[in-house]
Amino acid sequence: MAKYPILIVIQKILKEAHIWSKLEHPNVLSILGITKDFDQTVSLVSLWMDGGSSRFYVQERGRDPRPLIKDIALGLRYLHGLKRPIVHGDLKGDNVLVTSDGRAVLTDFGLSVLENSSFSMTVSNEFGGSLRWMAPEMVNDLSTKDPRFSMEGDIWAFGMTAIELFTRKLPYHDRVNITSIQLRIILGPPVRPSDEDTLDRMTDNWWDVCSRCLRMDPSSRIKAGDVVKGTRELPPSAFQGSDIKSCVSSQPGNDIVIVYVTCVQAFEYLLDSSSESWDPGDQGKAM
Repeated sequence: MAKYPILIVIQKILKEAHIWSKLEHPNVLSILGITKDFDQTVSLVSLWMDGGSSRFYVQERGRDPRPLIKDIALGLRYLHGLKRPIVHGDLKGDNVLVTSDGRAVLTDFGLSVLENSSFSMTVSNEFGGSLRWMAPEMVNDLSTKDPRFSMEGDIWAFGMTAIELFTRKLPYHDRVNITSIQLRIILGPPVRPSDEDTLDRMTDNWWDVCSRCLRMDPSSRIKAGDVVKGTRELPPSAFQGSDIKSCVSSQPGNDIVIVYVTCVQAFEYLLDSSSESWDPGDQGKAM
């Protein structure tokens, strides 16, 4: 029996959850499991992160972004350094959460893929919210095909996320039209933010790391390991940790939160159909 397109998408979501569940790193959010108890939706469940998103953390609380950026680099190096490297595919401030002790963890792997795998959950009209962090070569792909996710694209997104957190503003915040944003991205790398915009936190050394992530030629961008090395060699910030539980109020006695929800009307059919069962071991194989 031929699979309906929605079932193929469901299988990819479940395989995505399987991949994510195997990840173990202090700067990558762990998932506790999968549930379908919310109106027949498939949901991934994780621990509650008291700090909220990294963008909220630095924007609303005025925290120093540099420790978070270092943590993001460590998480990205872990993903890219796996035996089968994982491309995050949607790195930005809102997809980095902060723990109660101020540690950044990567999350929202809804677009992540195994490097050199046929597995991808790309849907062209979903990129409007992440366009500002997208690498030039991916923007060029949007007009003809789904963009090709890559580790080089993640590195560009890291550089844009760093600028986002330093400035506490969205990349290209002065542009609201999608076409205008696309044209600006393919025109060239972003300019260095002013000292006023970064509260004098983006030193020459920090900008050097960011600019090496934001090279137009993907092959000339530094690797995640080099990003970690570059940020590690920078002088430590004055960050001493903080009590941020008041930053995002969690519900008493509730230490888990749904972090990724995808509507799946045919979930029961997928699980109950023996002929359509999925096998996490066939990651990357043709459906």
